[in-house]
Amino acid sequence: MFSATSCALTGRSLRSTAPSATERALARFPSPQGCSIRRLARRDPRLADLALSFPGLLATLAAPKGSFDPEPAIAAIERGAALKLAAALAAVPMWTRRLPPEAFAAADLRRLPDGDRFRRQIANAVPKRPAGAARWLQMVSEAALWGDDAFVLWTAREAPSLRSRRGSAVVRPLALYAFYSRNPATSAGAIVDRLWSPKLGAPAALEGAEAWLIAAELRAHMAAPTSSCGLKPGRILDADLVPLLSESDVVEEAIAMRNCLRRFGPQVRRQGQSLWSLRRGERRVATLRIGYPRGSPILGVLEFRGPNNADVDLELWAAVHRWLGAHNLASIRPEIVGWRPEVIDRTIWAELWRPYWLALGRFPAWLPLRPSSAALEGLKDEIRWR
Repeated sequence: MFSATSCALTGRSLRSTAPSATERALARFPSPQGCSIRRLARRDPRLADLALSFPGLLATLAAPKGSFDPEPAIAAIERGAALKLAAALAAVPMWTRRLPPEAFAAADLRRLPDGDRFRRQIANAVPKRPAGAARWLQMVSEAALWGDDAFVLWTAREAPSLRSRRGSAVVRPLALYAFYSRNPATSAGAIVDRLWSPKLGAPAALEGAEAWLIAAELRAHMAAPTSSCGLKPGRILDADLVPLLSESDVVEEAIAMRNCLRRFGPQVRRQGQSLWSLRRGERRVATLRIGYPRGSPILGVLEFRGPNNADVDLELWAAVHRWLGAHNLASIRPEIVGWRPEVIDRTIWAELWRPYWLALGRFPAWLPLRPSSAALEGLKDEIRWR
């Protein structure tokens, strides 16, 4: 009898100390917001119940961002107002109600788009499991900062495939790519090769964005013609060596030779390099890149390739070295300007990015008003680091 009574009492004790569903939900909110959320939940049982019914609203009220005053929404909940009214007072989209507590690590829900149509469209993309929910929400929040509703919906669908070691920043170049894909009459839009669309998958979008950024980088650095760095065109055996001095020169050469020459626009401006085309009449034979080899104080051959990056025969190599050696290389010293802003013309820079700045209504730190080679390199890195 004593044993049975003891077991019964122990069972009641365990049941009374077991955490409730609300307490378990509150414990699932990630740091650093978890403490603020639990503190607010202790203020009123109705607020605590949000951990189960609307975790995102509770997180927004507990850790307000910017100038947002959460008190009107908190007071409405304490009075027993409907969730829809409280969410409207806090400007928290109703579709975020389906997200679990684990999702709310840092994202600002008040910046997310909403509306009946948007809710219907995003419904199937909202993650149903806690794992990955925070990353998904951060991606969608980043998309809302830099793109329109169509891009946000695309990001919501493709977020699981947008893997990057740099986190949600990979969304920035994709938002830029999506914008210019739909604005082909602009300077940056005219050079989009593979257009972004809501039907495009993440891998194809990443490839398209990288190719477009390379083209934009070339335009930024070589839309204003460059020089041949003091080297003179010449005759190489039975072929002519022609300098490639402009964006259009480089694009034509890259297409004809089926190579990646477009990548070298920045090096021409920043590192004192020059690009050349070896031609027999109208036929292009090889592409030559001249610059400072590693550790060398004078110019040398960095790359010399035929169509499809094929090897060039030794006779042509020797002839190119004779042509280069005929110059007074000690006196030909192209300046290495590095990352200085003046490497890109301000007018060209503004023509490229003004449409996006105007649509956005501000200048992103990652795409500043002042010309920046580093900014373009950074956008490419966001895509490459995956």
